[in-house]
Amino acid sequence: MKIIQNAISKDLIDSLNGEVDSIRSQEKWTFSNNNWNPHLYDGYAGTCLAAKVQDNMKLKILGAIRKHLPLVKQDKYTLNYHYWLPHSGVQWHGDEDYVFGATLYLNNFDKRWGGLFLWQNDQGEIRAEIPEAGKLVIVQKEMHSVTPLMYNAPPRRAVQIWGHK
Repeated sequence: MKIIQNAISKDLIDSLNGEVDSIRSQEKWTFSNNNWNPHLYDGYAGTCLAAKVQDNMKLKILGAIRKHLPLVKQDKYTLNYHYWLPHSGVQWHGDEDYVFGATLYLNNFDKRWGGLFLWQNDQGEIRAEIPEAGKLVIVQKEMHSVTPLMYNAPPRRAVQIWGHK
């Protein structure tokens, strides 16, 4: 588990949030209850929207954070915007199909709103991270989940990054 505060600049955060806002009403989004393995959203009433990060933004993001990421073959990454809505979350899982999974947060999130990133360390202890704009969380083998967002929470915004084997 690796956590990097301020992994990207405020200007890049603003650009990424601008792109999310510009595509928010377009038909570019898929949703977790339709696209994810059912065990990932089991018990959650809400949904997480996902849209592909366009190549120009993908290059900017990777240019800023690649130094923090584990190495992957042929520089193969998948980047998606995740727009978490009330009552959404994700069950405990590992990212065994990838070299790593990482989350780059695009907005600050109050702990009272839910949406906490949980993971289990090597000693079996459960740890939590509160989303903060610019924070990068990288997991390789740790089991992790996201707590449900409260009904009155604003959307939780992030870029999800997977490094392929």
